[in-house]
Amino acid sequence: LWRTRRGRLAWAAALATIALPFALELSTGRKARVLSVRLPFVLSVMVAFALVGGVIAPWLYARRGRWLAPVLGAALLAAGLAADVRILPRLYPTFHHGLLAVAVIGLVLLAEGIRALLPPRVAMVAGVLGIVSLGWTSRRIPAAGRALAKYDNARRIVDERSPVLARAAALAAKRWPPPPLDDVSDTPDPLAGSATRALDAKGRDLLVITIDALRADHVGAYGYARKTTPAIDALAAEGAVFEHAYTATPHTSYAVASLMTGKYMRPILALEAAAGGGRKDDETWAGLFRTYGFRTAAFHPEAIWAVDAERFAPLVKRKLDFEYVWQEFAAPDLRRKQVADYVASAPPGKPLFVWVHLFEPHEPYVAHAGHDFGPNELDRYDSEIAAADAGVGAIVREFRAARPGAIVVVSADHGEAFGEHGARYHGTTVYEEQVRVPLVISAPGLVKQGRIARPVQLIDLMPTMISAYAIPRPPRVRGLDLGALLAGHAPDGEGVAFAEVEDMAMFARGSLRLVCNRRTATCPLYDVATDPLELTPLLNDSRADRLRKEMAAVIAGSARLEGLSNAGWPEALRRGFAGDAEAAVEVAALLDDVDVSYRRRAAEVLARLASPATEVHVRRAVEKHETDPVARKWLLIARLRTAREHPASPAQIAEVAAITSPELTRFAALAVGEATVRGSTSAGPTALARAYETLVEWFPSARADADLGRAILHVLPAVFRNSVGVQAKRATPALRDALGDVRLRVEAATTLGLLGDPEAATVLEKQLASERHVDARVPLVIALARVGAGARALVYIVRYLGVPEPPPGAVEGLATIVRGVPPLSWAAGKTTAGLVVPNGKAHRLIVVGGKNVTAHVAGATFKGDAILELGDKLAKSVGEPVAIRVEGPGSMIALVPRVDDLPPPKPDRTLDE
Repeated sequence: LWRTRRGRLAWAAALATIALPFALELSTGRKARVLSVRLPFVLSVMVAFALVGGVIAPWLYARRGRWLAPVLGAALLAAGLAADVRILPRLYPTFHHGLLAVAVIGLVLLAEGIRALLPPRVAMVAGVLGIVSLGWTSRRIPAAGRALAKYDNARRIVDERSPVLARAAALAAKRWPPPPLDDVSDTPDPLAGSATRALDAKGRDLLVITIDALRADHVGAYGYARKTTPAIDALAAEGAVFEHAYTATPHTSYAVASLMTGKYMRPILALEAAAGGGRKDDETWAGLFRTYGFRTAAFHPEAIWAVDAERFAPLVKRKLDFEYVWQEFAAPDLRRKQVADYVASAPPGKPLFVWVHLFEPHEPYVAHAGHDFGPNELDRYDSEIAAADAGVGAIVREFRAARPGAIVVVSADHGEAFGEHGARYHGTTVYEEQVRVPLVISAPGLVKQGRIARPVQLIDLMPTMISAYAIPRPPRVRGLDLGALLAGHAPDGEGVAFAEVEDMAMFARGSLRLVCNRRTATCPLYDVATDPLELTPLLNDSRADRLRKEMAAVIAGSARLEGLSNAGWPEALRRGFAGDAEAAVEVAALLDDVDVSYRRRAAEVLARLASPATEVHVRRAVEKHETDPVARKWLLIARLRTAREHPASPAQIAEVAAITSPELTRFAALAVGEATVRGSTSAGPTALARAYETLVEWFPSARADADLGRAILHVLPAVFRNSVGVQAKRATPALRDALGDVRLRVEAATTLGLLGDPEAATVLEKQLASERHVDARVPLVIALARVGAGARALVYIVRYLGVPEPPPGAVEGLATIVRGVPPLSWAAGKTTAGLVVPNGKAHRLIVVGGKNVTAHVAGATFKGDAILELGDKLAKSVGEPVAIRVEGPGSMIALVPRVDDLPPPKPDRTLDE
């Protein structure tokens, strides 16, 4: 091929194509995110490969002829193997697969080149011997694989010392697997159990600062000789220092997701995969704090989601449920200013939860002026740490100056490797250098000063803080409450921690560290008290088996809490139980299964999902007269919830209304309510009264799942209207609390209005006085009018109609309020109204009703407009009436003053006027 132009072009195109994926994988990181940096790098790598294939290799072939193949093959083989061993051996899997491919190509070229150089008979004999050797070796592979499965240390040594053989060991482990790592036996979950609330942080603000890629042993408070972290050391001197704190996963996106949800990596990813993009009721730290009255803000670079962002799409889209988010790369001093500006503008009435993520000292490491430790890589890493630490000090000083008594938490998302255990950077192993992070908590008067030696986890922070603020703990949070340790009420015992990456997992108890490789099923045990660098595993130590079972129990406990624990369930059931509506049709197929447990679970899942796509399946299953009473009850609930084309019969509705089983009563009440909304009242007023009480009682806990909360809010008014003997105010406290949940605020306000409890007026007006979410303003105003405070509602709607961009539905809201608050002076039909435009103020004319409306204003005619601007030119006739005539059927008009676009203040006398 090298002899022709077409052949040379083919070689160049082939090698350029091969180079593309490797160039893309190597060009990641914050600098490569810029297209002007990444594109030239990728193109230069592709061009270099193309030159090798299309220019250099043909030239060598022309000069060296038949010697080229063996020489080039030997060079490729040596280079591929050496690079595979030496260049970031635990990083960039695709890159290393490519290096192995290069070595294989080199081996083929070498063999072919040698064959071409040998006499034909010698080459033939060599080929036969090679085939015989290959056959003999292949016969020995099964025995070798089975033998290797028996020896943990042999697999460990191969994995750590020989990258090429490590792949063979991994393949052998799949074909002849060693004992599984997830053998739980009867070991209890080390993270199970409850803790007594030991801290009372009410009234205090909370500042959490995480520093990217900061390993604990480069912090002064952890014994580092260099003065890299004076600010963190000062916080450590007045607070609690956790000497052995561990991230859940040493990669920023995974670590942040775990920190903010209190869960490990695999449960989060498993649920997202099962639910087709994330479980909708996953609670976050910020979401809980917002629900309970905090203002929340996050300051971080977009790069925290730079890797595998699609796997965290729901959390990324929700912005981790923070109310205020500032995403950009910012140096520590700029970040300090951003945080200070936010704190200064925050109203004093609510506590703050602020999270700041500083990107220094993430690679590439840069030396910072004023923090000079030397020119090499570690020196520049320390310089980045010092720059980040200066930012920590400045942010904490200004935050506490504005918010005295604030709790300050300083930690890192993960550590950083510099060649230890054959790794660089992070995200590749679970040894100390990557998973151990600093953790300092400063709260004078609340947290006892001192050092805590037991292992703890970053996912412990969420349950610790929500406990300190008396916020109920979500059931699926996995971390432990460290409040008793921080308050000095609990002994500093052994403690446990768990961390993982794709192929490895670490379990810590006391000073022991079990480091498991999932590919080869090896679990060496280390004692960091005597071997802090984890260089010498403890051989034949009986404690390793105990730690393996405890680690398996932790993994199994997470799966059990998430509803994914039954490995025997069909995949569709697991997905459906996790909330994946797209699995509903597959689940419906299990309604005919011979196993009654599958039928029960399938019926329950369909009742929970309520997917209209399963209506025909559920209806047929009900008509088959399911004999199992539990399955039948769930099926009937699903029948009511999915009914669209064929409404449920009165007998079926009555049967569901009569369900009293504790585990089914709530969904039965919801199903009856949904049938009522669709026009059926077959349940009767007494049964609906029971359903109303059940739904009101259920709502506070059910609203953790926003979709379920909305479903309940949607049916409550209809159930109330058709029931007897119930009071609207029975639901007011729960709906009042739901106003604090931004996910449900609009629906909660609408439901309050439709229930019409006059006592809700105070709650609604209080929310309106500080409402910052534009979409929630009009529903709150309409609800205020419906509970009997129409005059007050009019004050707000006039205010909203005067801003430059009125909120959605404001004009329609005005019509709703006016129709319910007579008498008011409005023009209707073909009338003329005399209104006075005050001097120097712009006004807006609002026209409601009638599609073909014509307004005649001061000699000008406006046709077809619903909102008309009246500017200064119409204000010249000060003190003189401006004639406004509106023509159109059913029209109403209003003249409102233009105001600045500011959050609405509390009603005052000026606004009333």
